[in-house]
Amino acid sequence: MIDQILSDMGSLLETDEDIAVTKGKNLMTDRHIVNTCLKNCLEKMRFECIPEDGDTPEEVRTKVAKLNGFKCNLHVIVNFASQAEIGLKQWEKNISNLDNVEDNNVNFTYNQSTTDFIRACCKLCVPGADEKSGYGSLFRTFLSDNNIDLKLTTFHGHRINLLFAMGASVFFHKDNIYEFIDLYFEKENRNNLLKAVANYVKNPMYLAGCRAFGIVDKLFTGPLWRIIENADHILDLNQVWEQFKGFLEIYSQDATDLVEGKILYKNYTNIDEIFGCLFAVEDEELNILTTEALQIILLNFQLILERQLSDCLPGGILNEKTDGIDINFREQSKSVATTNIISERDFANLDRLQREKPNANLIALEGIILFANNKTVKWLNNLESEKKSEYFKIARHRTPEIIKQFKERKIEIKNQHLLLLKKREADKLKKQLQKQQEIEKISKDIQNIGGLWQNIEDINKFLVNLTQNEKIEAVKTQLKFRKKVLHMNVEDKTLLQFSSNNISFSLAELISNLKVLIHLNINVNNTQSGTKDACIFYIKSKEEREQIMEKQRELICIKLNEIKIKQNHSVCEPVQKKPRKSNSNKSNYQSQNHDNVEETDFVVSKPSETYTPKSIALKAGQYIAVAYIDTWYPGQILSVKNDLLVQVKFLCPSQNMGNLFKWPQKDDISVVENIFIFCSDFEVNAKDSGGRTWVLTNYDTICSEYKKYYNTYFV
Repeated sequence: MIDQILSDMGSLLETDEDIAVTKGKNLMTDRHIVNTCLKNCLEKMRFECIPEDGDTPEEVRTKVAKLNGFKCNLHVIVNFASQAEIGLKQWEKNISNLDNVEDNNVNFTYNQSTTDFIRACCKLCVPGADEKSGYGSLFRTFLSDNNIDLKLTTFHGHRINLLFAMGASVFFHKDNIYEFIDLYFEKENRNNLLKAVANYVKNPMYLAGCRAFGIVDKLFTGPLWRIIENADHILDLNQVWEQFKGFLEIYSQDATDLVEGKILYKNYTNIDEIFGCLFAVEDEELNILTTEALQIILLNFQLILERQLSDCLPGGILNEKTDGIDINFREQSKSVATTNIISERDFANLDRLQREKPNANLIALEGIILFANNKTVKWLNNLESEKKSEYFKIARHRTPEIIKQFKERKIEIKNQHLLLLKKREADKLKKQLQKQQEIEKISKDIQNIGGLWQNIEDINKFLVNLTQNEKIEAVKTQLKFRKKVLHMNVEDKTLLQFSSNNISFSLAELISNLKVLIHLNINVNNTQSGTKDACIFYIKSKEEREQIMEKQRELICIKLNEIKIKQNHSVCEPVQKKPRKSNSNKSNYQSQNHDNVEETDFVVSKPSETYTPKSIALKAGQYIAVAYIDTWYPGQILSVKNDLLVQVKFLCPSQNMGNLFKWPQKDDISVVENIFIFCSDFEVNAKDSGGRTWVLTNYDTICSEYKKYYNTYFV
């Protein structure tokens, strides 16, 4: 598809396709993981377009082919909302008896959370948001009669920052909403939407959540959006995100100053009547709940910041101050927009047009969007009459050819879809057959070892006369039967596994897991079902909430540490990686030497006088080979931390092949010491057009160098 698009661009621009591919240096995408594959694919195409001759070294070709992978900054705000919703729901669940509340007067089609309170209010109070159950027009008339403007809007057609902004608006209108429902709708005649909103609107926990969302909008995300749109250069935002990270670290611990109205971005903060309403609260309980909710939201923001903006923060590959970054990086990226809002808007318009004109083909819809974006009417009106007629004649002449090309492409896409459907059908049938055969085999195997073991006595009885290997296989069969046939669903998934982190469980561990599963099954069978008694909603005491807050904070901090360790893993020795398969292209000396060395041991002996590693000048983007006690691994330097440490993104061996590697689906990034880097005289080239597998130049030389290094330092 990408090849076809670039080919079309080349023909339209009347230039060579290769020139169109190599023209751009920067890529701006949203933050979906699939865009990493797109970037790799484009870099491979660029590499192939660069002439291969004696005057152009391979290293230069690789450097020229590299793209600067920028990502939309506004998508961070979108993801802030998603993560904040998750964190706040957990907080609400922890501090209240929400799971045990039943109210016969309320049919909770909603999920009883601040987010759903906000959405329910928008459906009820915004004209056109819910034609079935809403009263938007009546509510707007009710507000206008009291000289109040409606601050709410529908969620449909909006995305960025809307949850936070509508949280502020719901808090602003809370008294109006309560009065509107109480005055004009009798309790017995209210629909489910009215009942739900009436239940929410006087609940201090949900009001605190709305207020916390509103404070985030006024003090954080709203100003950030304005800063992003007004930035002169995308790299200027790196400092903004670094400062924002500092704010999160401070106020996630104590948000009291924020609840009192402390402004962080003076030139970008919109102070209006909603702003005044958020900070003019005298209710002490509501202030405490808002502070707690705000701290939870900011804690969850830190997760998104570490996951998605690590490249822009100090030490990242998109930060100018990182060692090894090209000195011309700012000049190269001066044309990059801070967001991809233009393409987002185009697809929003396409979505709208497809609903309005369901029978229109894509060419017509594409023409409408381009006609508006390019301001074609204005351009035509500025042309002379003869020139305008000439262009219309050219357009009429080319139209049949374009329509023909469009129809041919539709047929081609349809044929590809048919092939895909047939392949999926065949794969599904194959999997079903394999699953059926597997279940039959497991059922047969379990009969050979005395059937399903129901208690500890059965375990001891049937294992007593078996050899060590037979015992392991028997216990594994019991576990497989529970997993594949009985479909046991346990919280700890490792109970049904044979290994963890590439380390096989011992017989004792397998038996221990089986005993736990038997015990769980007995408890489930002995549990008697009962109905929950309805109870009145209440919020736990301040002391209980503080304990819950601390536990939730610890969980967030653990996740943050895990993210930081993956991105900036400080080590004193290489981390043990998964060894290659026994039939890989690996020297015999290695397997022989490993027979007497434990996996966790790391031995550094006195260096040999006959071998000295080469001195390597390390820089970002360079391919290197890193020595480990089990084998060596190739990787690419992301950043140079200091004179001793570098951050490396590793390739992994592709199954059982020797010189064949692939980039893992989940990035394998570690910080390693320079002393373990023994070779850099090679390049990484794609083996296939899809960029799935890669080969190394000078592979035999690398193996030879590793052998010398291993014999010197690891033996």
